[in-house]
Amino acid sequence: MAKLHHRSLTNGLKIIQIFSFFCFLAMCYFVSQISLKTLLYCIPLEILTLLYAVPFLSGFHKNLRQVSFLKIVVVALVWAGFTVLIPVVNSDVEITLNVIFLAMQRFLIVVVLILPFDIRDVKYDAISLQTIPKKIGVEKTKKLGLTLMIFALVLEYLFSPLSIVKTPFMMFFF
Repeated sequence: MAKLHHRSLTNGLKIIQIFSFFCFLAMCYFVSQISLKTLLYCIPLEILTLLYAVPFLSGFHKNLRQVSFLKIVVVALVWAGFTVLIPVVNSDVEITLNVIFLAMQRFLIVVVLILPFDIRDVKYDAISLQTIPKKIGVEKTKKLGLTLMIFALVLEYLFSPLSIVKTPFMMFFF
């Protein structure tokens, strides 16, 4: 946003730039604490994140966020990868079927959490951006979200080895 207009930025944007710089320094420190193996597993997720934001399609005017249905999938995939798979890889724990189901569950939950924002943005999104609510309608999108949450709930009860986490998940679900 700031590009080369750093001299004419508002105070709010200058504060954001300064904060971002300190976040970058903190990120550099924490990256140095992570094993090379974990960092290598992060690369595909980082590439997806970059392609989500940086235009590279249609003559460099379109990014993954602007491709129909891909926006929600990319966001959910990156969140599931960074919150489930990367911690497992970093802990040198084997990726079991339970871990895969947990990643699937996280993917579904993130999709469901994005749907209300897509519903809210229907009237503001470009016509070319074909989000789920635009394609199937608001009511069907709500039903889809409920169905996906029920599926995530079923995954919790079928594959979660600890019964202690089921109660908090039920509270989250409702």
